[in-house]
Amino acid sequence: MLALKPLELSDRSWVEPLLAAEASRSAGYTFGTLYLWAPMWRQVAARVLDRLVVRYQSDGTEYFAYPPGKGPLIPVIEAMRDHAEAFGVPLKLIGVTNPQRAALE
Repeated sequence: MLALKPLELSDRSWVEPLLAAEASRSAGYTFGTLYLWAPMWRQVAARVLDRLVVRYQSDGTEYFAYPPGKGPLIPVIEAMRDHAEAFGVPLKLIGVTNPQRAALE
């Protein structure tokens, strides 16, 4: 099970390098955006290996963002899938870019 929790300002020191490693131009991949919008989207996060896992909830549905960072992707996606399955929901990713989609495939 993922150790998901709301982001705190003190998390910025470990979150920002993972976001920077993704080299995304998306405004969603900034600490400020994640931190400020967290209450709106009932967002929680965790570090899994060297990747950031962010889960959103809206209208009773759970979504994950593509996990930015570096290092192996498969074990992180598997951890996200296992977490979703533990709650009886399918793993859904939102906001996936074409390069991220290629990495997933």
